[in-house]
Amino acid sequence: MFRRFVKTALGYWKLSIPALLLSFLYVSLNAATLWIVASLIQTVFSPEEAVATVKVHSVNDFLKNITRSMIAGLDPVAALNRLAIIILIVFALKNIFLYLKNILFARISLSIINDMRNQLYAHISRQTMSYFDRSTRGEFISIIMNDVTGYRQAIMVFFGKLFIEPLNILFIIVLLFIISWKFTLWVFLIFPVFALVFVKVGASIRRKGRRSFNQIGKITAILHQMFGGIRLIKTFNRVEAEIERFTKNTHRYFRLQYRQQILQAFSSPLSEMIGVMAGVLLFAIGGRLVFSSDGIDSEDFIRYMVLLFSTFQPLKQLTDVNAIIQNGMAAAERIYSVLDEPIQPDEDLDAIEKMEFNSEIAFRNVSFRYDTQLVLQNISFSLEKGETLALVGSSGSGKSTIADLMIRFYSPESGIIEIDSTPLSKIRRESLLRLVGIVSQDVILFNDTIRANIAYGSPEADESDILKAAEIANATSFIEELEEGWDTIVGDQGVKLSGGQKQRISIARAILRNPPILILDEATSSLDNESERLVQESLEKLMLGRTTLIIAHRLSSIRAARQIIVLDKGQIVCQGTHSQLLDECLVYQKLYLQQMKIDTQNEARA
Repeated sequence: MFRRFVKTALGYWKLSIPALLLSFLYVSLNAATLWIVASLIQTVFSPEEAVATVKVHSVNDFLKNITRSMIAGLDPVAALNRLAIIILIVFALKNIFLYLKNILFARISLSIINDMRNQLYAHISRQTMSYFDRSTRGEFISIIMNDVTGYRQAIMVFFGKLFIEPLNILFIIVLLFIISWKFTLWVFLIFPVFALVFVKVGASIRRKGRRSFNQIGKITAILHQMFGGIRLIKTFNRVEAEIERFTKNTHRYFRLQYRQQILQAFSSPLSEMIGVMAGVLLFAIGGRLVFSSDGIDSEDFIRYMVLLFSTFQPLKQLTDVNAIIQNGMAAAERIYSVLDEPIQPDEDLDAIEKMEFNSEIAFRNVSFRYDTQLVLQNISFSLEKGETLALVGSSGSGKSTIADLMIRFYSPESGIIEIDSTPLSKIRRESLLRLVGIVSQDVILFNDTIRANIAYGSPEADESDILKAAEIANATSFIEELEEGWDTIVGDQGVKLSGGQKQRISIARAILRNPPILILDEATSSLDNESERLVQESLEKLMLGRTTLIIAHRLSSIRAARQIIVLDKGQIVCQGTHSQLLDECLVYQKLYLQQMKIDTQNEARA
């Protein structure tokens, strides 16, 4: 996962290369400032030695002479002043490089996250309906928002800390080796201990981070269900039960986060104490070497200790960064689990553009199942251009599944569906959806204006086209009565409109697209009598000159259909006109009597 993380970052090489160069310059100047500061200390305490050159026997002597050449020939006070100015200039340059580096790395991290969110949204949107059926929407929302935010934090510390601090430590260790390689070997006794803390604590944080992201996904799903089903929750007096469910899940999230914070809080002081104890030990060892004049003098010892103790802050930073990185890796696992899910093709590679509908739609021995449940079995029928065909049956008989198969939300398990003798899988999705329009019982409206909702799916439509579509759909009168008229925001799922008003907006949207094939999926089943009358008038206008498949709950709306197909348990049991089926089909007779009883009860209540 970390390799993939790095590979993603390297994909932005046009920004990464200058940012890495600036990082190198920053780290180099940071090491130089530490070296010069040690020389400044030597100038204060031993001015004569500080300005004197030494014979070059090693890289250490060469570097000391470079520093001393800056103040050669000066009296101690002048040398001190020059070193102070040099330190000021080096610090200024170092911080300029730091500023530019941070800007570039911020641009890279924000670009990665922006592209990651867009990639996730596009990948999820292009998945088939079966993918959505086995997933929760709240989980997707959580991954796109929460997990990507966690991933962003990891990317920021990767560039800001995880790359810089090891480079910082590496530069300082090189200088330590230059000063005294024997003494530096003692330093490496520290690193196995640091590494152990790093790995053990990091692994635990990552596990808890993964659980935390999973839990916040559950919380997001609960929120999504609550906002989408608030009417149902209140109707069944389940508000307190839902509050309790939400509270239990947030408390679990709290516990996971708290344990994670305990580990993070423990790792930083632990690593610092290990570093300090090691530093004190090395200080004692180095002091004895100075006293015994065994390969290191007082100037080298001062410089060595300044450099050594400067590594403790980067090491502490790395321990802190580890927690964020592990959280980011846990988030990345969930993100890439979505991105790695292949998009199942719903059309053949040689699919064609089909611009018009000429003769007939045909289902030939079509069977389909949801997971293990067989929903349709050997369905065969044809619908000729300009004709109306109705599907009736009890709930769960497979009516709406036929509509879903026609617009290729799903693909048949066996059999074939054709338009003009061309299998649906051979038709490009864009072409198919231009040919087929649908008006469903469950109207989907966005939290936008009425105008925008009607024009959704027809972005090229002008104002006159929108007005005409609304007029045909019997929607103009109620729209113009609204305070904001066409600019009225309808609310989430059109909550500010009645059922009949929403349905007429949906019909206007279908009229505007002007498809030659129309599917009416129980479009009037949930409306009152007056709303049904208005919507039925709109539908009759919409159906003129179109090939129409009606999925009906109310049998009164399908009497004029040339052919009615009766479904029962996923199979066609009868087929004919309304009068033929009343005479010959027991299932249809039963459905008809049930509908008559319901209509009689409704009239009695009215």
